Amino acid sequence: MLKLKMYPNDVIKIGDDIIVKFEHSSGNKAFICVDAPRELKIERVDAQSNGGNWIEKSNNQ
Repeated sequence: MLKLKMYPNDVIKIGDDIIVKFEHSSGNKAFICVDAPRELKIERVDAQSNGGNWIEKSNNQ
């Protein structure tokens, strides 16, 4: 896993067609934008692992 310190408007490029942009932070929340091909499945997961397994969060949590 790569851990980076990012500043507003910093961008990470993954491969040729995925871009992650750090927009801003407010309190303990970070706002990011992900630009990726529509066919790529992107899911939000809990930041804490459970025995090495990531816990998925639904949109209503």
